[in-house]
Amino acid sequence: MQVHVSSRATAAVQLTSLSCRLVGARCRIVGIVSPESALDDLADTATVMSVNASYLAELVVTARRHGMGPDDFRLRRIDCVSEILSTAVRDAAELTFGAPVHDNFGLTEAIPVTATSCSAGHLHHDLASGHVEVLDLHTGRPAHAGDLGTLVVTPYFPYRECMPVFRYDTRDVVRVPHGTGECEQAGLPGTSQILGKAEQLIHLASGVVVTPRDVVEAIETLPGQSWPARFKATPEGDRIGLCLTESAARGLSRSGLVEHFAERGLAVSVTVVDEDQGPALRPVRSDLHELAFPAPVPVGA
Repeated sequence: MQVHVSSRATAAVQLTSLSCRLVGARCRIVGIVSPESALDDLADTATVMSVNASYLAELVVTARRHGMGPDDFRLRRIDCVSEILSTAVRDAAELTFGAPVHDNFGLTEAIPVTATSCSAGHLHHDLASGHVEVLDLHTGRPAHAGDLGTLVVTPYFPYRECMPVFRYDTRDVVRVPHGTGECEQAGLPGTSQILGKAEQLIHLASGVVVTPRDVVEAIETLPGQSWPARFKATPEGDRIGLCLTESAARGLSRSGLVEHFAERGLAVSVTVVDEDQGPALRPVRSDLHELAFPAPVPVGA
């Protein structure tokens, strides 16, 4: 397994490495390095990759730029966590690396409680290591089918001795489905994929609530394919005030951009800014680059 999450995520990285040790697998902790360096390592021996969505997007863009494809890798599975993974980036990653991408859920505060994705696009939550609730964003009571709710997690003893984290409100928003149908994990409780953080929901004057996932999905299908999406979205009456970078807007006029989002159910007014302003619009986890220690200064220099 090759791990591309920030080394600052100490608990998650340690859990991953120990899990690999238990099954006798090699574990290569690489972190957030230059995409070119990561691709060189991936093309060597890695068969499984653990990665954040934004860094996966950077790897896809870089691999395509260098003309790399499935024949250059040995990957059998890609596990993606911690950020919103759009359908466009997931599909592109599967084509580029030749391996299925699983959009899973996990966070340091609730380790080891996790959720895994199924082929129908649900998240199915682990019943063995913790109790997971979906609570209404306003009342704190159980959310009904079709409603938005926040995931609240209580890890069980002995995973958390004496349960120091009790009913931890993650503020990760999901929608409660009307059943999970006949998917391969239908026996486990299911929700939608993570739709974003509760404080990032966009409340329009009409009463419509737009989720961060709605916006990311729409932006990352733009023809410019500027991945990961850099944007800022704010409510402006019945519309969304959307600030995009030049690379995201490339290939479409202002009216073309408005039409693109309207086709996806989003009424927007668009502002385009210089590329160097992108990181300030929307910080992502791939911004957490690994830093090397400087070489010591020789004595007497």
